[in-house]
Amino acid sequence: MIALNDAVLSRGELSRLVLLRTRVNGEPLTEFNADGLIVATPTGSTAYSLSAGGPILDPESGVFVITPICPHVLTNRSIIVAQGSIIEIEASDPDYPVFLTLDGRKPIHVERGSMVTIRKAKKTLPLASLPEASFFSVDHPRLPDVTDKGVPAALLNADPQNQLLCDDHPAQSGHQLLAQTVAAKYQAVRLEQ
Repeated sequence: MIALNDAVLSRGELSRLVLLRTRVNGEPLTEFNADGLIVATPTGSTAYSLSAGGPILDPESGVFVITPICPHVLTNRSIIVAQGSIIEIEASDPDYPVFLTLDGRKPIHVERGSMVTIRKAKKTLPLASLPEASFFSVDHPRLPDVTDKGVPAALLNADPQNQLLCDDHPAQSGHQLLAQTVAAKYQAVRLEQ
């Protein structure tokens, strides 16, 4: 079976977490306790994986991203592995079903103890692209707009009249205090236009 965007192992209709024991190149990675697990290509990274909190991958990056869906452990985050990696995922919970979906097609029931192996296909798919449209120019609308101080503009636009005042700093508007807090806490990178 071949997929262009992603392979998703999920819990199906039950509202219950599933256990997915995961290995990369034969080495144990972790056992995800989550609603499911997405393994996405760079092409698929802007779809389900992005919605689940995964990163946007450059199409030329040559990697896969493994993104848990609503993990029980908050430290379980997306992991990026080389495209030459062999990813093995085992449905390790004996009591609850797991389903495999490739690019949103019909789900396939994964038997308990079965191993799903994901690797880069030998076949390639040539895609058409416009020479004047780079990946970043097309994907730019999905990225957050950032002000010259490194503060996400959406945060500052929450109070367009600049009317919020803070009890601790009555002379400062909510915008000023929010900008200082966000800039200090996150050390945001300035985006060049």
